[in-house]
Amino acid sequence: MKGKNVLTVLLLVFVIASLGYVAFGELGSRASAPAPEKTSAPAAPAKPAALAATVAPVRAAAPTPVTAAVTQEPKTPAPLPERAPEAAKGAKAEAPAAGKHFVAYYLHGKARCVSCTTIEELTKNALDTHFADAQKSGLLEVRIINVETLENRHYIQDYQITNQSVILSEVQNGKEVRWKNLKQVWRLLRDEKAFDDYIRTETDAFLKGDEAGSVKR
Repeated sequence: MKGKNVLTVLLLVFVIASLGYVAFGELGSRASAPAPEKTSAPAAPAKPAALAATVAPVRAAAPTPVTAAVTQEPKTPAPLPERAPEAAKGAKAEAPAAGKHFVAYYLHGKARCVSCTTIEELTKNALDTHFADAQKSGLLEVRIINVETLENRHYIQDYQITNQSVILSEVQNGKEVRWKNLKQVWRLLRDEKAFDDYIRTETDAFLKGDEAGSVKR
């Protein structure tokens, strides 16, 4: 009987020790577990820089006065650019009023037929080929003129023309002293070589002072 009591006591001690061990292990695991992170409310989104700039007062910077910049004029004019070679050539052809120079006119009307444009092309080609130096020096000037415009109608009376014509004119000290109508251009229209020879010989003689066929003023 005594031995049974001792066994009962031992069992009770074992049970109590087991329960204590389990309870102690559970408390230890709770103590070692990490504390839950404290959550905070989400921060308000930052205002974009571009938006902040647009919200800034418009009067922060005074506008630049545009009218003052536009109306202000330079005290001295800027130098003009150099004249292009084509423009310089055209200006050189205009001989000065003083002295003697010559003008080769091709006078035409508003209606341009094939014969009219052909005479113009052949005349200009002959003068450019044989009298290039005279044109560069300003001794000879070539002018293509529509005589049916208001400002040019006087050429019809000046040279007594009734159709398209090639006129050679001599000018001295700003005044025309003689002129000649090259009437054979129509007859030689279909023969380019004969036409070229005719313009060359007639112009050369006129520049040298040949009075044959010339009308003096």
